[in-house]
Amino acid sequence: MLAALLSRPYLQKLGRAVTAADIAAVPKVIGRYRGGDVAEALSKGGGAATFHLENLGDKRYRAPVVVLLGPGTGSAAEGFAWGMKTWSNARLVGAPTAGAILSGEDFDIAPGWSLTVPVAGHWSADAEDLNDKAVTPHEVVPETRADLCVGRDAGAERAVAILAGV
Repeated sequence: MLAALLSRPYLQKLGRAVTAADIAAVPKVIGRYRGGDVAEALSKGGGAATFHLENLGDKRYRAPVVVLLGPGTGSAAEGFAWGMKTWSNARLVGAPTAGAILSGEDFDIAPGWSLTVPVAGHWSADAEDLNDKAVTPHEVVPETRADLCVGRDAGAERAVAILAGV
């Protein structure tokens, strides 16, 4: 299982801390984690769904992978980083993420105005609460003002070096 997505109404109905048994009982979705698919899965699952990796067999990508991340990495990108760190051999390089993995939904409140409200959170298969927790890279590569001023991206340079086997 990659992750469990549990909506606020589902959690309120549960009325207690989430357990691994709760996660195991949630409806499964395999290989689909796109906007409409997520909404459909939550609707069918009473506000909860677990998302599982698709078995790609021989089609699975096996070459080295590096994921760049930093404080601007949040929301779905943060979930992606967590999944890559947890379920793959990818090497994460950069700085810790924003710690903003909660799923939000926009609500229109007046003409030209909307409000984004957290509506669902994410848990691991063993019921670890992933909400508001930064993903830390395997290798921290600080981004300095001096590097930015000269147009140097130390994280990208390190990623290229890793892929080159240096």
